[in-house]
Formats: sequence, C-alpha cells, structure tokens
Amino acid sequence: MRFQVQYLSKSEQRWHNITQGADSGWVSVGSARYKARQAGWSFRFAAPTDGSTELLRGAVTFEWRNGPVVVRHVRKRTTGGHASAAGADPAGYSAAVCEIR
Repeated sequence: MRFQVQYLSKSEQRWHNITQGADSGWVSVGSARYKARQAGWSFRFAAPTDGSTELLRGAVTFEWRNGPVVVRHVRKRTTGGHASAAGADPAGYSAAVCEIR
C-alpha cells in the first residue's frame, strides 16, 4: 500500500499529489492470503501562514504481487460517512476531505 495526500488546486479545480512530506512510500502489509488487511499512515501539516485555506484528501494505492510481478493495481481516494471513525476529531466524524486554515 502507498498513502499519499492530495490538494485541490483552486485555479485548476483539479487534485494534485503533494510532492514533499505527503507520501508514505510503499508499505508492506503482508500476505494476500488473508481476506482483509489494514494499514495506515499519519501526516502532519502546518497551517498556511498567509491566512488562506487548503482543501486536502487522502489517496491510497494498492498493489497485489506474485513475487516481483504486479498482478493487480487499484487507487482509491478518501470517502466520508463511515460508521466507525476511530480516532476521529470530533469523535465519530468522517469526511472525504479536510480543510486546513
């Protein structure tokens, strides 16, 4: 799995990967023999110093391998409305994007 953070370009109205400090690199989560595996990654960001806001979202890339060969590749982005939001602030809150001020 690879975790990345994206920002919304206000001028282009398109999402872009943040190029520094927002990429976990590939994280091994073990064998695909099991039905489900979980992993996560935390990133820290400073608030914009000019008083502006930034809209962010998460993206995760999954790869299934047979030895060195990639046999499946999927990219998903964050979604909101999850019933279980462990560690959420405020408690129970779940959103697809976040705004940093």
